[in-house]
Parts: sequence; C-alpha cells; structure tokens
Amino acid sequence: MTSVISTAISNALIVTCLAPIVCYGCRRSRCAALTHSMWIVLLVKFLTPPLLTIPVVLPWLHLSHVLTQQLLITWASGTCLMTLIFIRQIIRFRQILATRSLIDPTATRELEEIGQRLGVSKAPQLRLFDGRVSPLLWGWGLRNAIVFPRSLWERLSLQERRSLLTHELGHHIRGDHYVRMLEIVCMCVYWWHPVVWCARYRIEEAEETCCDAFVVRHEPSRTYANAIMATLDFISESPCKTVTYASQLAPASLQKRLTAVMLRSQSERLSRIGWLTLFVFCLLLLPLHPVFL
Repeated sequence: MTSVISTAISNALIVTCLAPIVCYGCRRSRCAALTHSMWIVLLVKFLTPPLLTIPVVLPWLHLSHVLTQQLLITWASGTCLMTLIFIRQIIRFRQILATRSLIDPTATRELEEIGQRLGVSKAPQLRLFDGRVSPLLWGWGLRNAIVFPRSLWERLSLQERRSLLTHELGHHIRGDHYVRMLEIVCMCVYWWHPVVWCARYRIEEAEETCCDAFVVRHEPSRTYANAIMATLDFISESPCKTVTYASQLAPASLQKRLTAVMLRSQSERLSRIGWLTLFVFCLLLLPLHPVFL
C-alpha cells in the first residue's frame, strides 16, 4: 500500500511541474491534435507505474504518521464518493435513455450511409431522444450510441443533420469515449488535483476542434456552421442537460470554432513533427519516477 501511495504522489508532483510547460507549449503550437495528445499523456502519467526511479531529496515531504493517516482517509473517502457519484450518474442516464429514446429505422439508415462513406465498419446506434440535450456520443454500453434530440432532428435540413452526425462519428472513430473513461478514472483517484480538471477541459475543447476539422473535410463548411448555430440556438431555448461523461457539443469558444470551420484552419491529424514531439514527450515523461528521500 505504501509503494502505491508513493507512486501516486510522485506522479502527481511530476504532472504538477509539467502542466504549465504543456499549457504554454500547446498555446504556442495552436495545434488541436497535439494539444489533445499532450494533455492525454499527462492524464496517463497519473496512472503509470514506476519504471525509471530517480532519487530526490525533499525533507519537507516527510509527514508524521498521524497526519499521513488522516490524509489517506480523506483521499480514499473522496475517491469513494466521486466513484459513487459517477456510477449513479451513468446508471441514471442509461435509465433515461431506455425510457425516453428510440432507435428510428430511417435515421439509422442515414447514419449507416454516412458511416460507410467514412469507412466505419460498425457504426454506433442512433437514438432519437425526447428531451433537450446536445447531440452526444454515449460510450457506456455494449455498443456506442449517438444520442440526438428528436425535435432538433426535425428542424434541421438533411445536410445539416449529416454534418452533425459526421461530427459525432468523428468522436467514435477517434475513440474519444475511451478518453472519457480515462478522465473519470483520474477524476475519481485524483479528485483533489486541479490539473486533472484543467486537462479534462483542454482535452474536450481540443476534441471538438479536431472533430470540426474532420467534418469540414467531408461536408460543406457553411452547412456545418449553420448546423452548429441551430444546435446552440436549440439548447439555449431552455435549460439543457449536460452529460459530463460523454462526448458532447458544447457552446464554449463559439466564435473561435466557427472561424476555424469557415477558414478550415485546423487539422484533426498530427503532423510528422507533432508525432515526433509526442514520442519524445512520452519517452521522457512516462517512465520517470522520483523516489523522495
């Protein structure tokens, strides 16, 4: 148990030191794909076992036995509480989906046609939801599902619907639902660490930009921009349910997103330099494990 706690604290301190560097580097690069990857690596570092130990002398880190026990009890209690909250939310939303959404054959055929065009061998289910929620990719089941509000589906044109479905399929192809799982594990274990919550925000913001770039590579940019505006108008008419554990269209940075869509100024793929930067970053960061003396 002591070694596990020591590893967790070491990883947390390393991430704390590197987070400002990653934040600065991502802002300088202005590449959403690289930003997405670098912040994911930081989250993975929270959970990696020790591979390369480096002795570090930190006398102030040695705490009394009583204080250590109190901190561990607080940490474990917070982890249990966060885990129960997420489990309850996931179960509750699954129940809501079961009672308030249906698989429409016509909409499903439309999604399958788009999936075939994009090379998706097995497209997610498409569930039309009777309620006010932003279109999202739900990855907490035996099969992924795209949840689309029925009233929004009926007010959009065919091309606008196709562009939004392409966006959600982009999340599916990229495997963003697995990133949601990583985020939740990190939030449950490191609920007290601000970098976890900052990384979650940066990752999801970069995901939306990457999926926007994916859409405009396959659909007209103006049609997609109109679909985004119609969706934001729809979810702003009354309080909209936010599903924090799903890949969901968010109204943040609207002007920036629309500008990028119209100018096609982003790419959802890493360049060769981006892959090299990511490889070096992983090689230097993930094996590192300081041992405090």
